Amino acid sequence: LFTLKLVSENPYIKKVFFVIDKIEYGLSEIDSICESVELLKKCGKETLAFSESGDLKTLYLLTFFHKRYSIETGEFFSILPSSESFFFGKLAKKAGIEIESFASGAYKSFGENFSREQYSKQAKENISSLIFSMRNLLLNRFSVSSGLTEKDLQKPILTSQSLLEKNFFSGFIDEEEFTENYYLKDFPKSEDDKNESYKISSISQIRFMHN
Repeated sequence: LFTLKLVSENPYIKKVFFVIDKIEYGLSEIDSICESVELLKKCGKETLAFSESGDLKTLYLLTFFHKRYSIETGEFFSILPSSESFFFGKLAKKAGIEIESFASGAYKSFGENFSREQYSKQAKENISSLIFSMRNLLLNRFSVSSGLTEKDLQKPILTSQSLLEKNFFSGFIDEEEFTENYYLKDFPKSEDDKNESYKISSISQIRFMHN
């Protein structure tokens, strides 16, 4: 994020391209990245992003860019947050397994998925309220920035092809082609249009990945 702040303050950088790999951050961390991307845009930087595949968090992050690219065979898991959960208490009893869990501090529901057969009433109310707010935030963002509807996001998998048809993606390009050509004027270009004279220092590439 500090790098993004420095990029936003650099008047010579006009275009920033992000390669987004598998995201293992939570939504709060992703929101911090989104705020930095918004800052880049406010500072007049053109933002572009590339992602081969991912999940709902990947799609959410992609909505903050001016242009978005993927590969033709890309797939994105688009399952919206749900208050439904899996409980294995009944199964454990049938199998003769006794579950014991120990927790300290404020988080008292640790192990409930394995020891209970359903949510407690209080836990269900709290989780349902949290999930409802999160779903509304996500759906509003997708609707405003990309035109994707709740019906679209109810599909377990969205292909890059279907997202291109929805105008979510600007086009298809593979990562190798991008890393070789992203600095070209009017990117993306075909092989015949390559011209090293277009190579300038006013473009920055950033890769988001989780080690």
